[in-house]
Amino acid sequence: MTVEYLSSQKETIKNSSKISRIDQARMVYAVQSGQTQESVAQQNSVPRTTLEHWIKRMKELKCRHDPDVTAFLESPSGITFLHRVLVALLLIFHTDGGCGLASIHKFLKISTLDRFIGSSVGTLHKISDQLDQLLKEFGESERERLGAQMPHRKITGCGDETFFQEMMMMVFMEPSSGFILAEQKEEKRDAVTWENVIRTALKGLNVELIQVTGDEASGLTSAVTNLLGIHKSPDLFHIQQDITKGLTGPLARRKERAEEALKKCIEEKEQKMEELRKKFENPELTIKDKSIVKIGRKMLDAGIKEKACHQNLEKAENDQKAAQEARRAITENYHPFDLKTGVERTADQLSKELTEAYDRLDRVAEQAQCTDNQKKRLKKSRGMKESLLCTMTFFWCFVRTFIFNLQLSEEEMVIFQEFLLPIEYLKTVEKRCGKNERILAEGSRKSLEKALQIRYGPSLAKDRLEELQEGAQECAIFFQRSSSCVEGHNGSLSLKHHASRHLSAKKSNSRVVLHNYFSMRKDGSTAAERLFHQKPKDIFDWLLERVSWPVRPRSQRRKMERKTCGTADALTHSELVA
Repeated sequence: MTVEYLSSQKETIKNSSKISRIDQARMVYAVQSGQTQESVAQQNSVPRTTLEHWIKRMKELKCRHDPDVTAFLESPSGITFLHRVLVALLLIFHTDGGCGLASIHKFLKISTLDRFIGSSVGTLHKISDQLDQLLKEFGESERERLGAQMPHRKITGCGDETFFQEMMMMVFMEPSSGFILAEQKEEKRDAVTWENVIRTALKGLNVELIQVTGDEASGLTSAVTNLLGIHKSPDLFHIQQDITKGLTGPLARRKERAEEALKKCIEEKEQKMEELRKKFENPELTIKDKSIVKIGRKMLDAGIKEKACHQNLEKAENDQKAAQEARRAITENYHPFDLKTGVERTADQLSKELTEAYDRLDRVAEQAQCTDNQKKRLKKSRGMKESLLCTMTFFWCFVRTFIFNLQLSEEEMVIFQEFLLPIEYLKTVEKRCGKNERILAEGSRKSLEKALQIRYGPSLAKDRLEELQEGAQECAIFFQRSSSCVEGHNGSLSLKHHASRHLSAKKSNSRVVLHNYFSMRKDGSTAAERLFHQKPKDIFDWLLERVSWPVRPRSQRRKMERKTCGTADALTHSELVA
Protein backbone atom coordinates (compact mmCIF):
# COMPACT_ATOMS: atom_id res chain seq x y z
CA MET A 1 0.00 0.00 0.00
CA THR A 2 1.66 3.24 -1.19
CA VAL A 3 1.91 6.54 0.63
CA GLU A 4 -0.05 8.21 -2.20
CA TYR A 5 -2.93 5.77 -1.68
CA LEU A 6 -3.05 6.39 2.09
CA SER A 7 -3.04 10.15 1.54
CA SER A 8 -5.89 9.78 -0.94
CA GLN A 9 -7.93 7.76 1.55
CA LYS A 10 -7.37 10.34 4.32
CA GLU A 11 -8.49 13.15 2.01
CA THR A 12 -11.59 11.16 1.06
CA ILE A 13 -12.56 10.65 4.74
CA LYS A 14 -11.90 14.35 5.48
CA ASN A 15 -14.13 15.50 2.59
CA SER A 16 -16.82 12.98 3.55
CA SER A 17 -17.06 14.30 7.11
CA LYS A 18 -17.81 17.82 5.83
CA ILE A 19 -20.85 16.69 3.85
CA SER A 20 -24.08 16.40 5.82
CA ARG A 21 -25.73 13.02 6.06
CA ILE A 22 -28.83 14.17 4.19
CA ASP A 23 -26.67 15.31 1.25
CA GLN A 24 -24.87 11.95 1.24
CA ALA A 25 -28.24 10.18 1.10
CA ARG A 26 -29.38 12.39 -1.78
CA MET A 27 -26.28 11.54 -3.82
CA VAL A 28 -26.69 7.80 -3.21
CA TYR A 29 -30.36 8.08 -4.13
CA ALA A 30 -29.43 9.88 -7.35
CA VAL A 31 -27.09 7.01 -8.32
CA GLN A 32 -29.78 4.45 -7.49
CA SER A 33 -32.22 6.42 -9.64
CA GLY A 34 -30.06 5.88 -12.73
CA GLN A 35 -27.43 8.60 -12.76
CA THR A 36 -23.77 7.59 -13.09
CA GLN A 37 -21.38 7.84 -10.18
CA GLU A 38 -19.11 10.11 -12.19
CA SER A 39 -21.83 12.64 -13.00
CA VAL A 40 -23.21 12.74 -9.42
CA ALA A 41 -19.70 13.06 -7.96
CA GLN A 42 -18.84 15.84 -10.42
CA GLN A 43 -22.09 17.76 -9.77
CA ASN A 44 -21.52 17.70 -5.99
CA SER A 45 -17.72 18.14 -6.07
CA VAL A 46 -16.92 14.92 -4.20
CA PRO A 47 -14.45 12.17 -5.11
CA ARG A 48 -16.03 9.25 -6.95
CA THR A 49 -14.36 6.85 -4.50
CA THR A 50 -16.16 8.58 -1.65
CA LEU A 51 -19.52 8.17 -3.39
CA GLU A 52 -18.68 4.52 -4.12
CA HIS A 53 -17.92 4.04 -0.40
CA TRP A 54 -21.39 5.41 0.52
CA ILE A 55 -23.08 3.08 -1.95
CA LYS A 56 -21.14 0.09 -0.63
CA ARG A 57 -22.09 1.03 2.93
CA MET A 58 -25.77 1.02 1.90
CA LYS A 59 -25.35 -2.51 0.49
CA GLU A 60 -23.63 -3.67 3.67
CA LEU A 61 -26.42 -2.26 5.86
CA LYS A 62 -29.03 -4.07 3.77
CA CYS A 63 -27.17 -7.32 4.38
CA ARG A 64 -27.00 -6.75 8.13
CA HIS A 65 -30.57 -5.45 8.70
CA ASP A 66 -33.99 -5.63 7.14
CA PRO A 67 -33.38 -4.43 3.57
CA ASP A 68 -36.75 -2.65 3.23
CA VAL A 69 -36.35 -0.78 6.52
CA THR A 70 -32.74 0.05 5.68
CA ALA A 71 -33.68 1.30 2.22
CA PHE A 72 -36.18 3.72 3.75
CA LEU A 73 -34.10 4.92 6.72
CA GLU A 74 -31.03 5.49 4.53
CA SER A 75 -33.04 7.44 1.95
CA PRO A 76 -33.42 11.23 2.15
CA SER A 77 -37.00 10.82 3.41
CA GLY A 78 -35.87 8.28 6.01
CA ILE A 79 -33.10 10.48 7.35
CA THR A 80 -35.56 13.40 7.56
CA PHE A 81 -37.85 11.08 9.55
CA LEU A 82 -35.00 10.03 11.88
CA HIS A 83 -34.06 13.67 12.37
CA ARG A 84 -37.63 14.58 13.29
CA VAL A 85 -37.98 11.63 15.70
CA LEU A 86 -34.68 12.36 17.46
CA VAL A 87 -35.43 16.07 17.94
CA ALA A 88 -38.97 15.27 19.17
CA LEU A 89 -37.61 12.66 21.61
CA LEU A 90 -35.11 15.03 23.17
CA LEU A 91 -37.46 18.02 23.18
CA ILE A 92 -40.51 16.32 24.71
CA PHE A 93 -39.05 13.67 26.99
CA HIS A 94 -35.69 15.16 27.99
CA THR A 95 -35.88 18.96 27.84
CA ASP A 96 -39.54 19.33 28.78
CA GLY A 97 -40.28 16.05 30.56
CA GLY A 98 -37.06 15.63 32.54
CA CYS A 99 -36.31 12.12 31.24
CA GLY A 100 -32.61 11.18 31.44
CA LEU A 101 -30.46 10.72 28.35
CA ALA A 102 -29.73 7.15 29.42
CA SER A 103 -33.43 6.33 29.03
CA ILE A 104 -33.49 7.97 25.58
CA HIS A 105 -30.47 5.85 24.64
CA LYS A 106 -32.26 2.73 25.86
CA PHE A 107 -35.35 3.59 23.83
CA LEU A 108 -33.30 4.01 20.65
CA LYS A 109 -31.56 0.71 21.33
CA ILE A 110 -34.76 -1.28 21.96
CA SER A 111 -36.43 0.23 18.90
CA THR A 112 -33.28 -0.66 16.84
CA LEU A 113 -33.04 2.95 15.65
CA ASP A 114 -29.53 2.98 17.15
CA ARG A 115 -28.44 1.01 14.06
CA PHE A 116 -29.00 4.12 11.96
CA ILE A 117 -28.30 7.10 14.25
CA GLY A 118 -25.73 7.80 16.94
CA SER A 119 -27.41 7.06 20.27
CA SER A 120 -24.63 7.21 22.85
CA VAL A 121 -25.22 9.45 25.86
CA GLY A 122 -22.37 11.69 24.71
CA THR A 123 -23.88 12.15 21.27
CA LEU A 124 -27.33 12.83 22.71
CA HIS A 125 -25.82 15.30 25.15
CA LYS A 126 -24.34 17.33 22.28
CA ILE A 127 -27.73 17.54 20.55
CA SER A 128 -29.41 18.42 23.87
CA ASP A 129 -26.94 21.29 24.39
CA GLN A 130 -27.64 22.51 20.87
CA LEU A 131 -31.38 22.42 21.59
CA ASP A 132 -30.92 24.48 24.77
CA GLN A 133 -28.95 27.12 22.90
CA LEU A 134 -31.47 27.25 20.06
CA LEU A 135 -34.40 27.50 22.49
CA LYS A 136 -32.72 30.47 24.15
CA GLU A 137 -32.29 32.16 20.77
CA PHE A 138 -35.90 31.41 19.81
CA GLY A 139 -37.27 32.84 23.06
CA GLU A 140 -35.25 36.04 22.76
CA SER A 141 -36.01 36.61 19.06
CA GLU A 142 -39.73 35.85 19.32
CA ARG A 143 -40.18 37.99 22.43
CA GLU A 144 -38.50 40.90 20.66
CA ARG A 145 -40.50 40.40 17.43
CA LEU A 146 -43.91 39.85 19.04
CA GLY A 147 -43.34 42.53 21.68
CA ALA A 148 -42.75 45.15 18.99
CA GLN A 149 -45.88 44.13 17.05
CA MET A 150 -48.32 43.60 19.94
CA PRO A 151 -51.10 46.12 20.60
CA HIS A 152 -50.77 48.18 23.77
CA ARG A 153 -52.20 46.34 26.77
CA LYS A 154 -52.74 46.88 30.46
CA ILE A 155 -51.86 43.78 32.42
CA THR A 156 -51.82 42.27 35.90
CA GLY A 157 -48.72 40.54 37.25
CA CYS A 158 -48.35 37.74 39.79
CA GLY A 159 -45.10 37.27 41.67
CA ASP A 160 -43.66 34.86 44.20
CA GLU A 161 -40.38 33.26 45.17
CA THR A 162 -39.59 29.58 45.58
CA PHE A 163 -36.66 27.77 47.17
CA PHE A 164 -34.59 24.72 46.20
CA GLN A 165 -32.19 23.86 48.97
CA GLU A 166 -30.05 27.04 49.23
CA MET A 167 -31.12 28.49 45.86
CA MET A 168 -33.96 31.02 45.52
CA MET A 169 -35.89 31.57 42.28
CA MET A 170 -38.11 34.60 41.64
CA VAL A 171 -41.05 34.03 39.29
CA PHE A 172 -43.24 36.70 37.69
CA MET A 173 -46.17 35.78 35.42
CA GLU A 174 -49.11 37.32 33.59
CA PRO A 175 -52.08 35.35 35.01
CA SER A 176 -54.70 35.46 32.25
CA SER A 177 -52.31 34.16 29.57
CA GLY A 178 -50.05 32.14 31.86
CA PHE A 179 -46.97 33.69 30.21
CA ILE A 180 -43.81 33.53 32.35
CA LEU A 181 -42.36 37.03 32.19
CA ALA A 182 -39.39 36.27 34.46
CA GLU A 183 -37.87 33.27 36.21
CA GLN A 184 -34.44 34.00 37.58
CA LYS A 185 -32.11 33.14 40.41
CA GLU A 186 -31.56 35.85 43.03
CA GLU A 187 -29.72 36.20 46.31
CA LYS A 188 -32.19 38.59 47.97
CA ARG A 189 -35.94 39.16 47.89
CA ASP A 190 -36.05 42.75 49.03
CA ALA A 191 -37.95 45.59 47.36
CA VAL A 192 -35.08 46.69 45.11
CA THR A 193 -34.54 43.16 43.81
CA TRP A 194 -38.24 42.70 43.10
CA GLU A 195 -38.34 46.04 41.28
CA ASN A 196 -35.43 44.99 39.06
CA VAL A 197 -37.04 41.62 38.35
CA ILE A 198 -40.37 43.21 37.37
CA ARG A 199 -38.82 45.96 35.22
CA THR A 200 -36.63 43.41 33.43
CA ALA A 201 -39.66 41.16 32.90
CA LEU A 202 -41.57 43.95 31.13
CA LYS A 203 -38.66 45.19 29.02
CA GLY A 204 -39.45 45.23 25.30
CA LEU A 205 -43.19 44.61 25.78
CA ASN A 206 -45.85 47.12 24.79
CA VAL A 207 -47.67 46.75 28.12
CA GLU A 208 -48.55 48.78 31.19
CA LEU A 209 -48.51 46.97 34.53
CA ILE A 210 -51.37 48.33 36.65
CA GLN A 211 -51.49 45.86 39.55
CA VAL A 212 -49.58 42.94 41.07
CA THR A 213 -51.13 40.04 42.98
CA GLY A 214 -49.13 38.12 45.54
CA ASP A 215 -48.59 37.29 49.19
CA GLU A 216 -47.89 39.90 51.84
CA ALA A 217 -44.11 39.53 51.80
CA SER A 218 -42.63 42.93 52.69
CA GLY A 219 -40.18 43.00 49.76
CA LEU A 220 -42.81 42.39 47.08
CA THR A 221 -45.37 44.69 48.72
CA SER A 222 -42.89 47.55 49.09
CA ALA A 223 -41.61 47.17 45.53
CA VAL A 224 -45.14 47.32 44.10
CA THR A 225 -46.63 50.09 46.22
CA ASN A 226 -43.60 52.30 46.89
CA LEU A 227 -41.14 51.79 44.02
CA LEU A 228 -43.52 50.99 41.15
CA GLY A 229 -46.43 53.00 42.53
CA ILE A 230 -49.22 50.64 41.45
CA HIS A 231 -51.94 48.66 43.18
CA LYS A 232 -51.03 45.55 45.20
CA SER A 233 -53.91 43.05 45.49
CA PRO A 234 -53.84 40.32 48.16
CA ASP A 235 -53.77 36.59 47.51
CA LEU A 236 -57.02 35.02 48.76
CA PHE A 237 -55.29 31.67 49.19
CA HIS A 238 -53.04 33.02 51.97
CA ILE A 239 -56.02 34.65 53.70
CA GLN A 240 -57.84 31.31 53.65
CA GLN A 241 -54.70 29.55 54.84
CA ASP A 242 -54.57 31.70 57.97
CA ILE A 243 -58.20 30.79 58.73
CA THR A 244 -57.42 27.11 58.17
CA LYS A 245 -54.36 27.13 60.43
CA GLY A 246 -56.03 29.30 63.04
CA LEU A 247 -59.46 27.67 63.28
CA THR A 248 -60.82 25.13 60.80
CA GLY A 249 -57.72 22.93 60.97
CA PRO A 250 -57.66 22.68 64.79
CA LEU A 251 -61.44 22.12 64.81
CA ALA A 252 -61.07 19.27 62.36
CA ARG A 253 -58.44 17.63 64.59
CA ARG A 254 -60.69 18.21 67.63
CA LYS A 255 -63.52 16.44 65.80
CA GLU A 256 -61.22 13.51 65.00
CA ARG A 257 -60.25 13.20 68.67
CA ALA A 258 -63.94 13.28 69.70
CA GLU A 259 -64.71 10.50 67.21
CA GLU A 260 -61.85 8.39 68.55
CA ALA A 261 -63.01 8.95 72.17
CA LEU A 262 -66.58 7.96 71.28
CA LYS A 263 -65.38 4.86 69.48
CA LYS A 264 -63.30 3.86 72.50
CA CYS A 265 -66.31 4.36 74.86
CA ILE A 266 -68.52 2.18 72.69
CA GLU A 267 -65.89 -0.56 72.61
CA GLU A 268 -65.53 -0.45 76.43
CA LYS A 269 -69.32 -0.64 76.89
CA GLU A 270 -69.58 -3.61 74.52
CA GLN A 271 -66.72 -5.31 76.38
CA LYS A 272 -68.53 -4.94 79.75
CA MET A 273 -71.76 -6.29 78.23
CA GLU A 274 -69.87 -9.31 76.96
CA GLU A 275 -68.41 -9.90 80.43
CA LEU A 276 -71.90 -9.66 81.98
CA ARG A 277 -73.33 -12.09 79.42
CA LYS A 278 -70.62 -14.64 80.23
CA LYS A 279 -71.35 -14.26 83.95
CA PHE A 280 -75.02 -15.06 83.45
CA GLU A 281 -74.12 -18.10 81.36
CA ASN A 282 -72.13 -19.53 84.29
CA PRO A 283 -74.35 -22.24 86.02
CA GLU A 284 -72.56 -21.74 89.35
CA LEU A 285 -73.57 -18.04 89.51
CA THR A 286 -75.43 -17.05 92.71
CA ILE A 287 -77.32 -13.91 93.61
CA LYS A 288 -74.70 -13.08 96.22
CA ASP A 289 -71.96 -12.70 93.56
CA LYS A 290 -70.76 -9.09 93.92
CA SER A 291 -68.94 -9.08 90.54
CA ILE A 292 -72.25 -8.64 88.74
CA VAL A 293 -72.90 -5.42 90.62
CA LYS A 294 -69.42 -4.13 89.79
CA ILE A 295 -69.85 -4.88 86.08
CA GLY A 296 -73.27 -3.21 86.10
CA ARG A 297 -71.83 -0.07 87.65
CA LYS A 298 -69.07 0.01 85.05
CA MET A 299 -71.69 -0.30 82.31
CA LEU A 300 -73.60 2.64 83.74
CA ASP A 301 -70.39 4.71 83.88
CA ALA A 302 -69.58 3.72 80.29
CA GLY A 303 -73.08 4.81 79.22
CA ILE A 304 -72.67 8.20 80.90
CA LYS A 305 -69.25 8.60 79.33
CA GLU A 306 -70.62 7.62 75.91
CA LYS A 307 -73.35 10.27 76.19
CA ALA A 308 -70.73 12.92 77.06
CA CYS A 309 -68.62 11.82 74.07
CA HIS A 310 -71.66 12.15 71.80
CA GLN A 311 -72.21 15.69 73.06
CA ASN A 312 -68.53 16.60 72.56
CA LEU A 313 -68.60 15.20 69.03
CA GLU A 314 -71.81 17.04 68.20
CA LYS A 315 -70.34 20.32 69.48
CA ALA A 316 -67.08 19.74 67.53
CA GLU A 317 -69.06 19.03 64.35
CA ASN A 318 -71.22 22.13 64.80
CA ASP A 319 -68.19 24.33 65.46
CA GLN A 320 -66.36 22.96 62.44
CA LYS A 321 -69.42 23.38 60.22
CA ALA A 322 -69.95 26.99 61.37
CA ALA A 323 -66.27 27.83 60.78
CA GLN A 324 -66.27 26.23 57.32
CA GLU A 325 -69.44 28.10 56.32
CA ALA A 326 -67.94 31.40 57.48
CA ARG A 327 -64.71 30.74 55.59
CA ARG A 328 -66.69 29.70 52.51
CA ALA A 329 -68.72 32.91 52.77
CA ILE A 330 -65.50 34.95 52.52
CA THR A 331 -64.47 32.99 49.44
CA GLU A 332 -67.85 33.17 47.68
CA ASN A 333 -68.43 36.83 48.49
CA TYR A 334 -65.05 38.04 47.28
CA HIS A 335 -66.33 38.55 43.72
CA PRO A 336 -67.36 41.79 41.96
CA PHE A 337 -70.67 40.12 41.07
CA ASP A 338 -73.05 38.05 43.18
CA LEU A 339 -72.64 34.47 41.97
CA LYS A 340 -76.30 33.70 42.63
CA THR A 341 -77.81 36.68 40.80
CA GLY A 342 -75.02 38.25 38.71
CA VAL A 343 -75.72 41.64 40.32
CA GLU A 344 -72.84 44.05 40.95
CA ARG A 345 -71.24 43.83 44.40
CA THR A 346 -69.89 47.11 45.75
CA ALA A 347 -67.04 47.59 48.22
CA ASP A 348 -69.53 48.66 50.93
CA GLN A 349 -71.56 45.50 50.44
CA LEU A 350 -68.43 43.36 50.52
CA SER A 351 -67.30 45.09 53.74
CA LYS A 352 -70.58 44.21 55.44
CA GLU A 353 -70.40 40.58 54.29
CA LEU A 354 -66.77 40.15 55.33
CA THR A 355 -67.46 41.68 58.75
CA GLU A 356 -70.31 39.24 59.33
CA ALA A 357 -68.16 36.28 58.28
CA TYR A 358 -65.22 37.25 60.51
CA ASP A 359 -67.58 37.92 63.45
CA ARG A 360 -68.87 34.37 63.11
CA LEU A 361 -65.32 33.04 63.02
CA ASP A 362 -64.47 34.97 66.19
CA ARG A 363 -67.54 33.60 67.98
CA VAL A 364 -66.66 30.04 67.00
CA ALA A 365 -63.06 30.59 68.15
CA GLU A 366 -64.30 31.89 71.50
CA GLN A 367 -66.71 28.98 72.00
CA ALA A 368 -64.06 26.46 70.96
CA GLN A 369 -61.58 28.05 73.40
CA CYS A 370 -58.87 28.40 70.78
CA THR A 371 -55.30 29.15 71.86
CA ASP A 372 -53.71 32.59 71.61
CA ASN A 373 -51.63 31.57 68.61
CA GLN A 374 -54.72 30.36 66.77
CA LYS A 375 -56.51 33.64 67.53
CA LYS A 376 -53.48 35.53 66.18
CA ARG A 377 -53.89 33.68 62.89
CA LEU A 378 -57.52 34.75 62.69
CA LYS A 379 -56.58 38.32 63.54
CA LYS A 380 -53.97 38.32 60.79
CA SER A 381 -56.53 37.08 58.28
CA ARG A 382 -59.04 39.71 59.41
CA GLY A 383 -56.38 42.37 59.01
CA MET A 384 -56.39 41.66 55.25
CA LYS A 385 -60.00 42.83 54.99
CA GLU A 386 -58.95 46.37 54.00
CA SER A 387 -56.75 45.00 51.21
CA LEU A 388 -59.70 43.02 49.84
CA LEU A 389 -61.90 46.13 49.90
CA CYS A 390 -59.17 48.22 48.21
CA THR A 391 -58.92 45.66 45.42
CA MET A 392 -62.71 45.73 44.91
CA THR A 393 -62.63 49.55 44.77
CA PHE A 394 -59.66 49.45 42.37
CA PHE A 395 -61.51 47.08 40.06
CA TRP A 396 -64.64 49.21 39.85
CA CYS A 397 -62.59 52.37 39.30
CA PHE A 398 -60.82 50.61 36.43
CA VAL A 399 -64.18 49.50 34.97
CA ARG A 400 -65.66 53.01 35.18
CA THR A 401 -62.61 54.49 33.44
CA PHE A 402 -62.69 51.77 30.79
CA ILE A 403 -66.39 52.37 30.07
CA PHE A 404 -65.86 56.14 29.89
CA ASN A 405 -63.06 55.71 27.32
CA LEU A 406 -65.31 53.52 25.15
CA GLN A 407 -67.74 56.43 24.70
CA LEU A 408 -70.80 54.17 24.88
CA SER A 409 -74.38 55.20 24.37
CA GLU A 410 -76.77 54.93 27.29
CA GLU A 411 -78.21 51.65 26.02
CA GLU A 412 -74.75 50.18 25.33
CA MET A 413 -73.60 51.19 28.79
CA VAL A 414 -76.49 49.25 30.36
CA ILE A 415 -75.74 46.23 28.15
CA PHE A 416 -72.04 46.34 29.00
CA GLN A 417 -72.29 46.88 32.75
CA GLU A 418 -75.39 44.84 33.61
CA PHE A 419 -75.03 41.95 31.17
CA LEU A 420 -71.79 41.53 29.23
CA LEU A 421 -69.32 42.28 32.04
CA PRO A 422 -70.96 39.95 34.60
CA ILE A 423 -71.35 37.25 31.93
CA GLU A 424 -67.64 37.35 31.03
CA TYR A 425 -66.60 37.42 34.67
CA LEU A 426 -68.83 34.46 35.52
CA LYS A 427 -67.17 32.56 32.65
CA THR A 428 -63.79 33.06 34.33
CA VAL A 429 -65.28 31.81 37.63
CA GLU A 430 -66.47 28.64 35.88
CA LYS A 431 -62.92 27.98 34.67
CA ARG A 432 -61.00 28.77 37.87
CA CYS A 433 -63.11 28.25 41.01
CA GLY A 434 -64.39 25.28 43.00
CA LYS A 435 -67.44 23.15 42.32
CA ASN A 436 -69.96 25.14 44.39
CA GLU A 437 -68.90 28.46 42.88
CA ARG A 438 -68.90 26.97 39.36
CA ILE A 439 -72.48 25.74 39.75
CA LEU A 440 -73.70 29.12 41.02
CA ALA A 441 -71.80 31.02 38.31
CA GLU A 442 -73.08 28.80 35.51
CA GLY A 443 -76.71 29.26 36.56
CA SER A 444 -76.36 33.05 36.80
CA ARG A 445 -74.54 33.30 33.49
CA LYS A 446 -77.22 31.37 31.59
CA SER A 447 -79.97 33.53 33.14
CA LEU A 448 -78.15 36.73 32.12
CA GLU A 449 -77.51 35.47 28.58
CA LYS A 450 -81.18 34.61 28.21
CA ALA A 451 -82.29 38.00 29.56
CA LEU A 452 -79.85 39.81 27.25
CA GLN A 453 -81.15 37.95 24.22
CA ILE A 454 -84.79 38.69 25.08
CA ARG A 455 -84.24 42.34 25.94
CA TYR A 456 -81.63 43.55 23.45
CA GLY A 457 -81.05 40.68 21.02
CA PRO A 458 -82.99 42.02 18.02
CA SER A 459 -81.85 45.66 18.35
CA LEU A 460 -78.06 45.23 18.77
CA ALA A 461 -75.83 44.62 15.74
CA LYS A 462 -73.74 41.45 15.88
CA ASP A 463 -70.44 43.23 15.11
CA ARG A 464 -71.03 45.81 17.81
CA LEU A 465 -71.97 43.10 20.32
CA GLU A 466 -68.70 41.27 19.61
CA GLU A 467 -66.73 44.50 20.18
CA LEU A 468 -68.44 45.03 23.52
CA GLN A 469 -67.84 41.40 24.49
CA GLU A 470 -64.10 41.79 23.81
CA GLY A 471 -64.05 44.86 26.04
CA ALA A 472 -65.93 42.98 28.77
CA GLN A 473 -63.42 40.12 28.58
CA GLU A 474 -60.54 42.58 28.94
CA CYS A 475 -62.19 44.13 32.03
CA ALA A 476 -63.20 40.86 33.70
CA ILE A 477 -59.67 39.47 33.95
CA PHE A 478 -58.50 42.42 36.07
CA PHE A 479 -60.25 41.14 39.18
CA GLN A 480 -57.40 38.85 40.20
CA ARG A 481 -58.14 36.96 43.42
CA SER A 482 -54.97 34.90 43.76
CA SER A 483 -51.51 34.17 42.38
CA SER A 484 -52.30 30.47 41.91
CA CYS A 485 -50.67 30.49 38.46
CA VAL A 486 -47.30 31.20 40.08
CA GLU A 487 -47.92 28.77 42.95
CA GLY A 488 -48.73 26.00 40.48
CA HIS A 489 -45.70 26.78 38.35
CA ASN A 490 -43.46 26.76 41.44
CA GLY A 491 -44.79 23.33 42.38
CA SER A 492 -44.02 22.00 38.91
CA LEU A 493 -40.58 23.62 39.02
CA SER A 494 -39.88 21.99 42.37
CA LEU A 495 -40.72 18.55 40.95
CA LYS A 496 -38.39 19.14 37.99
CA HIS A 497 -35.55 20.19 40.29
CA HIS A 498 -36.12 17.11 42.43
CA ALA A 499 -36.30 14.71 39.46
CA SER A 500 -33.19 16.15 37.82
CA ARG A 501 -31.31 16.57 41.13
CA HIS A 502 -31.02 20.27 40.22
CA LEU A 503 -31.92 22.03 36.98
CA SER A 504 -29.10 23.86 35.24
CA ALA A 505 -29.61 27.45 34.11
CA LYS A 506 -29.81 26.26 30.48
CA LYS A 507 -32.50 23.67 31.21
CA SER A 508 -34.46 26.12 33.36
CA ASN A 509 -34.46 28.69 30.55
CA SER A 510 -35.45 26.00 28.00
CA ARG A 511 -38.44 25.00 30.14
CA VAL A 512 -39.59 28.64 30.31
CA VAL A 513 -39.41 28.96 26.52
CA LEU A 514 -41.33 25.72 26.03
CA HIS A 515 -43.94 26.82 28.57
CA ASN A 516 -44.46 30.13 26.78
CA TYR A 517 -44.27 29.07 23.12
CA PHE A 518 -44.92 25.32 23.00
CA SER A 519 -47.33 24.14 25.72
CA MET A 520 -50.99 24.57 24.80
CA ARG A 521 -54.30 24.77 26.60
CA LYS A 522 -57.36 22.80 25.55
CA ASP A 523 -58.28 25.49 23.02
CA GLY A 524 -54.91 24.98 21.26
CA SER A 525 -53.44 28.38 22.21
CA THR A 526 -49.99 28.97 23.67
CA ALA A 527 -49.20 31.45 26.45
CA ALA A 528 -47.39 33.68 23.95
CA GLU A 529 -50.39 33.75 21.64
CA ARG A 530 -52.68 34.75 24.52
CA LEU A 531 -50.34 37.52 25.70
CA PHE A 532 -49.27 39.01 22.36
CA HIS A 533 -52.62 38.41 20.59
CA GLN A 534 -50.81 36.84 17.64
CA LYS A 535 -49.36 33.43 16.90
CA PRO A 536 -45.63 32.87 17.38
CA LYS A 537 -43.57 30.85 14.93
CA ASP A 538 -43.88 27.07 15.18
CA ILE A 539 -41.08 26.28 17.60
CA PHE A 540 -40.63 22.66 16.50
CA ASP A 541 -40.32 23.48 12.79
CA TRP A 542 -37.95 26.32 13.70
CA LEU A 543 -35.75 23.89 15.64
CA LEU A 544 -35.82 21.26 12.89
CA GLU A 545 -34.35 23.76 10.44
CA ARG A 546 -31.39 24.41 12.76
CA VAL A 547 -30.60 21.23 14.70
CA SER A 548 -27.77 19.21 13.16
CA TRP A 549 -28.65 16.10 11.17
CA PRO A 550 -28.27 12.85 13.14
CA VAL A 551 -24.84 11.27 12.92
CA ARG A 552 -24.20 7.61 12.21
CA PRO A 553 -23.55 5.13 15.03
CA ARG A 554 -19.75 5.23 14.92
CA SER A 555 -19.12 2.14 17.06
CA GLN A 556 -21.57 0.02 15.06
CA ARG A 557 -19.96 1.14 11.82
CA ARG A 558 -16.63 -0.23 13.02
CA LYS A 559 -18.24 -3.54 13.90
CA MET A 560 -19.86 -3.56 10.49
CA GLU A 561 -16.52 -3.01 8.82
CA ARG A 562 -15.02 -5.98 10.74
CA LYS A 563 -18.00 -8.24 9.99
CA THR A 564 -18.73 -7.28 6.43
CA CYS A 565 -21.30 -9.42 4.67
CA GLY A 566 -19.70 -11.80 2.20
CA THR A 567 -22.12 -10.80 -0.49
CA ALA A 568 -21.14 -7.15 -0.18
CA ASP A 569 -17.43 -8.04 -0.38
CA ALA A 570 -17.99 -9.86 -3.61
CA LEU A 571 -19.80 -6.95 -5.31
CA THR A 572 -18.33 -5.75 -8.57
CA HIS A 573 -18.23 -2.16 -9.69
CA SER A 574 -21.17 -2.65 -12.07
CA GLU A 575 -23.28 -4.21 -9.25
CA LEU A 576 -22.58 -1.27 -6.96
CA VAL A 577 -24.00 1.11 -9.55
CA ALA A 578 -27.14 -0.99 -10.10
